[in-house]
Amino acid sequence: MKKFCFMLFLVGLMLPEIATAQTVGNYNPRRVFPRNAQFGLGVLPGLGAQAGIVFPYEIVTVEAMGQLNFTPAYRNHETAFHLSASVGGAIRVLSLINQVNEPINQNLDIDVGFRVGPQLKIPADLKLKVEPFLRAVTRLSSGNQAYFEAGTNEPYLRIGMWVQLN
Repeated sequence: MKKFCFMLFLVGLMLPEIATAQTVGNYNPRRVFPRNAQFGLGVLPGLGAQAGIVFPYEIVTVEAMGQLNFTPAYRNHETAFHLSASVGGAIRVLSLINQVNEPINQNLDIDVGFRVGPQLKIPADLKLKVEPFLRAVTRLSSGNQAYFEAGTNEPYLRIGMWVQLN
């Protein structure tokens, strides 16, 4: 299991390079949006907060995220605080389809990705967090973006904003 998690971590670090390595001629992948700060809240079970930075490119995203969440006692689990930091990325499914076909919806995208990094559970337990996630992102009239995300680590459901940094 440790070797598998290590391999996922390496793939996460290499995702931007893998995506840009498949170039033709002088093609250079461009960011669809400026870099963004991501802020969100999570629910089920417990409550959480998420903050980080996202670099959206045409067909991938590269991101670094921090999470803090509180899980109350339920189903024979004790009350716990979780603090984690992770890096990862995602494939932008609708943007990928738009590259091949006529554009479907330029204001909406579906991201499928994963993040990996250390997670500290209080009382003391340090482990490697590997989280696949699915995210829907929509552009708002302000230029910022709203997202809804479902992942495999608590809290499972998250909603928030991407705020442009430049």
